[in-house]
Amino acid sequence: MYSYREIQDFCRKYTGKRPLIIDANLLVLFIVGSCDPDYIIHCNKTRTYSKEDFELLLKIIKCFKPEIVVTPHVLAEVSNLYKGMPGHKHDLYFRRFIERLRGYQEEHISLQSIIDFDLKVVVRLGIPDVAVVEAGRLQNAVIISADFGLVDFALRKGIPAIHFTSVRLGGALPN
Repeated sequence: MYSYREIQDFCRKYTGKRPLIIDANLLVLFIVGSCDPDYIIHCNKTRTYSKEDFELLLKIIKCFKPEIVVTPHVLAEVSNLYKGMPGHKHDLYFRRFIERLRGYQEEHISLQSIIDFDLKVVVRLGIPDVAVVEAGRLQNAVIISADFGLVDFALRKGIPAIHFTSVRLGGALPN
């Protein structure tokens, strides 16, 4: 769990200096919250989060360079997560997601790069998470995820990462 001071120090260290990579579930929270923060607790893809979690995610995002980096793997995961939404919400939110993508930077991680990772890591984390870590390394980016395994692996590789669940449970709010 992070203390308030640790989050502040972390944000100060990287504020405006690095882009941010947002993992799939948090990217869905970001889009759903951007469309209708009150729907977060009703949406089957974000109901484990709250409006306050969305506000916390926004505060963290504002700490970094304005561009968000995505991988095709994360985009595919987000697209699949949207499939279960009701028709009227699905169309609205997916349109908003597409609009947001115009401002994002894509980092394509080649199949060869993924194959070059230790097979045990790829099996444990999965191809999308390995691609996120590799994109973090290539873009010199900070990764934010609710997936402890991904965050732990990134940190062990020297890539700055934020475990969103620890931040939200710790009540730490970056300025």
